[in-house]
Amino acid sequence: LFRSEADWHEANRPAYVSDAHGVVLITSVPSWRFLTTEPLSRPVLAEIRASQQFGDAPLVPLPITKPEALSADVALVHAITPGGSDAEYLRLSTAVPSTPWRLDYLVPAEAPIAAAQREMRLLVLGVLVPLIALAAYLLWRRHSGQMRIAAEQ
Repeated sequence: LFRSEADWHEANRPAYVSDAHGVVLITSVPSWRFLTTEPLSRPVLAEIRASQQFGDAPLVPLPITKPEALSADVALVHAITPGGSDAEYLRLSTAVPSTPWRLDYLVPAEAPIAAAQREMRLLVLGVLVPLIALAAYLLWRRHSGQMRIAAEQ
């Protein structure tokens, strides 16, 4: 497990595995270990404390806010990573087979958003240029028709 954490840390993108209660068990960000994916209810927190499974870990929420669901397993989130960098990420989430755990992987949102903007600009350009060319052709035909009528009179 710790080798996975080291590999994830080298990828320089936050990733974490959380249990059924949302407690982070494995993470590429060491300070996120034993934080939670959302605030725990008092009964759940009391149950975890009674089991002493996580010792005296604070069990407070991760510094991830404003989730905006894009699909069942993808959300746009704000995260503060160690070093204080506050950025938007795409949170990709999937179940870990044969366990009640979830794997979440944060990908910086800048690149996909920039790619989507480029794609939209190209699409608009691809639609507008032919429309402008068609309008110019129709205006030219109309003008040449008017010139022909004027010449005949």
